[in-house]
Amino acid sequence: LPFSAVEPLPSAVEEALSCADIAYFELACSTAAGGGLENYFAHCRSYPISDTNDAIALRLTAQEVSDVQGALRNLLSKAPPGCTEAAARLSKDTNLLTSADFRVTLQDMYITALRTLDPQNCELLGGKASVQSLEDALRNKVAGRPIWGLRDLSTECTMYQGNTVDEDKVLARRLVSEFTNIDWLTNASAGLQAMQEIMRCGDLATLQSLKHSMLQLPWLKTRTLNATNAALGQGLLRAMQRNPGQTVLA
Repeated sequence: LPFSAVEPLPSAVEEALSCADIAYFELACSTAAGGGLENYFAHCRSYPISDTNDAIALRLTAQEVSDVQGALRNLLSKAPPGCTEAAARLSKDTNLLTSADFRVTLQDMYITALRTLDPQNCELLGGKASVQSLEDALRNKVAGRPIWGLRDLSTECTMYQGNTVDEDKVLARRLVSEFTNIDWLTNASAGLQAMQEIMRCGDLATLQSLKHSMLQLPWLKTRTLNATNAALGQGLLRAMQRNPGQTVLA
């Protein structure tokens, strides 16, 4: 979420930021460019080189790859005006799917494609230095104080890596079905933009409703949520236990 979508911050949030002795974010390091771990996060979005089938072209048949490319191009043709730059980068990657040297995971392609349907997400995908995420803006406000992560960096790979060949084949069929369906694309775009409003306002009731209507989105899958929430819950407990008598922002 871009910081511009929520500023100015409520006074209570500003007060909490100024009073914090220690800050905990979901991950200890920013995932943005300049966060210090760009290469690690790029690794998360690629198949492990130790995997014999470490490319989409090696996991899918030539026809399946062609179908995926067609579906991605159909989605890109529906990208909103604010997503031109992000769509152009995804289009370039789409052309590389037939290469066995292109190791980006199908799951990453799927997630990136979905994000090109939301102009606010595209602001961040554009990589402009002037566009700052909400998380990075909050990090800057607690600069100079200890910053820790609630979950291990290695868990960031979970959403992008780990699919078996059979699971990628299932994902490919779903991607083709969804990205060639105009009604699905319209609903997905509306849902992604609704998610930004939910995050801005903290509307949990609407979030639950959205989860039921868009369960196939990777970040709303029960398995993904359960794993992430468990890690965050354990991280919060550790944060409180390790910092008695201090004001912890999390």
